[in-house]
Amino acid sequence: MSPMLSFFADRSVTDFLNVIPALAIGAVLSWWVAYDAARRGRAWYAWGAFVWFTTIVGIGVWLVIRRRSPIVASGCGWSREFGRALALAVPLTMVSVVANTWLVIHVVQRASVQARAMEPTLSPGQHVWVNKLTYWRAAPQRGDVVMLNYPQDPKLTFALRIIAVEGDQLRIEDGQVFVNDRAVPEDFVRADYRSHEYLAPLLIPRGSYFVMGDRRNSASDSRHWGLVPRKYILGRITP
Repeated sequence: MSPMLSFFADRSVTDFLNVIPALAIGAVLSWWVAYDAARRGRAWYAWGAFVWFTTIVGIGVWLVIRRRSPIVASGCGWSREFGRALALAVPLTMVSVVANTWLVIHVVQRASVQARAMEPTLSPGQHVWVNKLTYWRAAPQRGDVVMLNYPQDPKLTFALRIIAVEGDQLRIEDGQVFVNDRAVPEDFVRADYRSHEYLAPLLIPRGSYFVMGDRRNSASDSRHWGLVPRKYILGRITP
């Protein structure tokens, strides 16, 4: 993925600042290829756009092609080249923003973990990928670590683990989770993170999910604020 397609995917200001040099280098390389392609009688806009979206791969391809393409025109003045750079950068930036926004909403998103609810599986500051394609056709499954909207304030997003799905009977006895009368193996919960609460038997209704954090003794999850509607589950998390 090119810098222009990837830098909007993480909302961290620090990451945005870190990627600026890569964006600048990508823009300069795209302009240089467009300039060089024009001098060699090639479709400068197409080659500039190709390098914009493919970066190193595009540069490699162009270096091969240019060896077979002799110079047929002299360079233009700086004002002309500045106009060429704007003609290349402005529309491609808009296309990149629109394409990446669609990708983030519907396909994949990069996110940064902020809370400790999923330790040790996920740690604060860790970057993860949220795969939204997973649930286009398949339903969320028990054990999936997901990104979800907080039901009491959907503007907030949490990372938690699905413990029970629609139709399941769930109960908790002294911190041990039972789903459909079977104890759930939870090797991902450290001994010092276990809890000791009780929860009366609960039938998970259609279209709802029961989620919990792996750090049971301090996580805020379905034990405290209830079930998660299907529409609030955004995607499956891959560390």
